Amino acid sequence: MERDVTHRVATSMWRSLRDMLDARRPVVLFLGSLFTCVLLIKYNPVESRWFPPCPFKYLTGWYCPGCGSTRALHNLLHGRIVAAFGYNPLMVACIPFLLVNGVGWMLPASNRRLFDERALSASAIVCILVGVVLFGVLRNLPMYPFSFLAPHG
Repeated sequence: MERDVTHRVATSMWRSLRDMLDARRPVVLFLGSLFTCVLLIKYNPVESRWFPPCPFKYLTGWYCPGCGSTRALHNLLHGRIVAAFGYNPLMVACIPFLLVNGVGWMLPASNRRLFDERALSASAIVCILVGVVLFGVLRNLPMYPFSFLAPHG
């Protein structure tokens, strides 16, 4: 009996902590994004040690689908869209969707219908995953036109 009461109290505490963190998620995401943007505006990822190298590239020698994203964001924040596209075209193409989704998370829950990832079907998730993996494979092919997908500045 006493164990049951303790279990209910502990479950209730964890649930309230989770609810509190969920309520603050948009603020934490916004502040984290703002901090990252300030770092990327102030420091060039090519010249600075603030930004670690890609562990996948370091271990395998191949470009992952995200390779060049930090340099691309740095160039986007400085208004150099073509240079950003040269580092990671997939990430540059996804920025509008990420921004809309980020703004959607700031809206009240009743109005949050914009690109709600929980509403994606299983087939849509598989298509996105296949597209990202295909991009990662194609950008490592050393022949024209796929060589343009590899990060270059």
